[in-house]
Amino acid sequence: MSLLERGIGRPDVPLTVTDSIVLKVAAQRLTARLGAEEVREEDLLEARRVHRIDWAQYEAARIR
Repeated sequence: MSLLERGIGRPDVPLTVTDSIVLKVAAQRLTARLGAEEVREEDLLEARRVHRIDWAQYEAARIR
């Protein structure tokens, strides 16, 4: 089996195909939990905080 695998996504942190599948499955599970109102508001606020930090880092990397 080849050890080479293409990367997709951000230029500074490319995702493998396996990574992208795991993220898609996680997103689907979260969507189901959100629909069933099984996610705490504190968790949503923390996710927003982390996303904003990551987004700022992504934008800075993209400019470079």
